[in-house]
Amino acid sequence: MEASLLVISSIDAAGTMPGRTALQKVCYFANNRLRGTVFFFPHYFGPYSPEVARAATELVSSQLVRDQIESGTLSQPWVTTKGRQISEWERHNLSTSSDGRRYLKSVKDDRRKQIYHVRGIVKNLQTATELDPTSLSLAAKVHFLSSSEGARTWRQVRSKARAHGWTLDDDDLKVALRALARATFKVTLR
Repeated sequence: MEASLLVISSIDAAGTMPGRTALQKVCYFANNRLRGTVFFFPHYFGPYSPEVARAATELVSSQLVRDQIESGTLSQPWVTTKGRQISEWERHNLSTSSDGRRYLKSVKDDRRKQIYHVRGIVKNLQTATELDPTSLSLAAKVHFLSSSEGARTWRQVRSKARAHGWTLDDDDLKVALRALARATFKVTLR
């Protein structure tokens, strides 16, 4: 599945994708499950693909996807899943436009089946994480380290995470493993 179809079908399945970090992680999981060809590498918040970023920008430019910027200040702080308050933030909420939905309905054959599978993957991720960017990032990091870098123990995951500049404590690993199991991405660590 090419990056643009991966991106628009993921956004459409979500209804509203709460930010580009969430989009990257959802696309990572969908690409992985579908054995796709979009390349992801370790980045600040977990697996990242320049192809996904470029496709999202192009879809917004072509008006197949809407980009609504949400921001907060001290009067409206954002609280992370660990309870940390961030006083200023900005998030790009992405949704499919009516033209984008028409485009998706026009897709045929095997690509149509892929869209259907992406929808199921996104729904599982929604149930598991509510598409919370932090939870998705934790889950994607652990999955990436386990599946792409061969980490099989908690110690190996933490060590490989440090090599990428990521910090994963025991609570993070528990959140990630619980989310992965709920989203049907089984990762077993000893």
